[in-house]
Amino acid sequence: MVILKVTKDIILKNILKAFNWLKPVLKEFGIILLILFAEFFLIRIYEFFYLSNNFSFKFSFTLFELCGVYYDFLFIALISLIFFLPFTIFFKISQRLSRVVFYFINIILILIILILIDYLKYTSVPLDHAVFAYTLNELLYIAKESVDLTFWDFIRYLIAIVLGIFLAYIIFRKLIFNKIFIVSIIFIVCGVFLTKNLNPARRNFSNDIAFNLTINKLSYFSKNCANHLLGKSDINAVEFNQIVSKFQKVHSDIPFNNRKYPLEHTPDTTDILGSYFNLSKKSPNLVFIIMESLSSAFCGSNAYLGSFTPFIDSLIDKSLYWENFLSTSERTFNVIPSIFGSLPYGEKGFMNLIQNDFAVNHSTLIKWLNNNGYQTNFFYGGWTGFDNMEKFMNYQNIGFILKSFGNKYSKIEKDKNGVSWGYPDKKVYMRSFEILDSIQKTPRLDIYLTLSLHHPFRPPNNDYYRQQFLERLDEIGMNETQKKEAKNYSEIFSTVLYTDDALRYFLNQYKKREDYKNTIFVITGDHRIGSQNAKSKIDIYHVPFIIFSPMLKEPVRFSSVSSHANITPAFYPFLSKNFNFKMPEKAHWLGNQIDFEKKFRNTHIIPLMRTNREITDYISGDYLLSNGELFLLQDNLNLQLIENQDLLDSLKQDLANFVILNNYITQNNLLISDE
Repeated sequence: MVILKVTKDIILKNILKAFNWLKPVLKEFGIILLILFAEFFLIRIYEFFYLSNNFSFKFSFTLFELCGVYYDFLFIALISLIFFLPFTIFFKISQRLSRVVFYFINIILILIILILIDYLKYTSVPLDHAVFAYTLNELLYIAKESVDLTFWDFIRYLIAIVLGIFLAYIIFRKLIFNKIFIVSIIFIVCGVFLTKNLNPARRNFSNDIAFNLTINKLSYFSKNCANHLLGKSDINAVEFNQIVSKFQKVHSDIPFNNRKYPLEHTPDTTDILGSYFNLSKKSPNLVFIIMESLSSAFCGSNAYLGSFTPFIDSLIDKSLYWENFLSTSERTFNVIPSIFGSLPYGEKGFMNLIQNDFAVNHSTLIKWLNNNGYQTNFFYGGWTGFDNMEKFMNYQNIGFILKSFGNKYSKIEKDKNGVSWGYPDKKVYMRSFEILDSIQKTPRLDIYLTLSLHHPFRPPNNDYYRQQFLERLDEIGMNETQKKEAKNYSEIFSTVLYTDDALRYFLNQYKKREDYKNTIFVITGDHRIGSQNAKSKIDIYHVPFIIFSPMLKEPVRFSSVSSHANITPAFYPFLSKNFNFKMPEKAHWLGNQIDFEKKFRNTHIIPLMRTNREITDYISGDYLLSNGELFLLQDNLNLQLIENQDLLDSLKQDLANFVILNNYITQNNLLISDE
């Protein structure tokens, strides 16, 4: 008993000694953590008022910011767990050094959060591991072209840092209490037990704005980056063969014929598209106009934000028009491979797979037209190296890529940093006519990718289009509440009116050309513009799809669902049957033909890639799987959340199989076998 008592006394004495040794550390660390927590709270206030002008917040949205304080607490708890040991070492070496180092870290954290808030403001989505989807050159290009950082922005950052750190520092230095070391202990303990769920589940929020306000932006960014870097895994040949079997069973309507090349199949040669035209024997010009951010939200009869495309609306009434059409990704990187090749996505978008030292073998509509005597052209007003577009086009042996405008044309108005994304739409159209007149060759494939409808939304004659925007509000019969909401996006809608006007100019000029009567125009958007005011999780992919031509028999409107991945499979039989084109006998398409059913339905399976290059959205028949939630797909692309665990698990497995297959075949060049 005496030995036990002596041992107990020794243990308690050593614990007390260790605690007294740590107490100054815990006290100083507690002050830093309290200051950090106060800074995060002040940033919450700043964030709400800073973003409110962009997103039309209701005052009730402050509730989401207040809920976010809890997630700020969890993030600081995790920080305390990570940094306590390094802080202790620094503190014991030099108290002054420890303060300098960790207050510097403090400043860096605040600066990063402010930048992440700016990113949310400009893109409407919080930054995650999307940074890994771009090369360093592309990241620098995006930063230079997208972010309007002025002298006053740096002042704003400086003021936020000063108020956040030094004001909080002064307050807590005055309010120091004897047991402030308890603060450190609370944060560290919470860091051990509560930080498993650092971010709230997106499914618990009715809309993206609520989720984006609640999360701690730095925590969200950090966790996504960590998951991305640590989440890669390899599969063996047996596992891959099992996945191929399951994938091909799900896509039983596609006649696959090569297990080693899982997407390889015999193309469908049933021509449906041709029945809508009065065709001659002469091969038609094909003009694809892919418009930056052209969204069904503000284009066409179902434009719930109000239609700001009067010319396109009039064109729809003369065209084949699919009102429930989808892009295959949230951003431009996937639109060209999907439209012209129905290609898989790879890890970062298919165009990223075309490198100098390695390229995935594939075939596209561009190549086929080259092989059948077409002059092929790509007209873009920006940097053609972005998203690897130029390398992709060169792989297709495209005949011409627009790179030079000369002194005759001016770029889009420069932003506050003195930079511009490139040339406005009308200037690109004007320059293209000069090129076409100099080439004087038909038939042609002309591909236009526009960029005017992009941040910072500064069209030529900006004041004129601002006035047109105000007049348009009355023309489409908006009430005062709707007008007030629309005016929050006046820069965007003014630019929409410009892009619509530029397209009007293009087609009016084209009518003067001799080859107009034998030309087919395909018009679509590359993706929806941002996610602000999106009515549902599928709405971020909802774009118009229009086929217009003087050769059309009659205009037709289709309500069936299709996507960019279904365009090439429809043009393959159209060209081979009507013009005796020599076409490849095997294909590697993700999709089958466009659905020409007039009533609403979906017969396709459509994986969808997010901005961060994750594939978390998946459409199969009547259902959408989105971030682990299951929705019933209804008319006009409305969604109904449903509970069906068996179906949910089945679609999750189908999506997981596709992701593995998509990555494996692109990494190992197994898209199509040699001819």
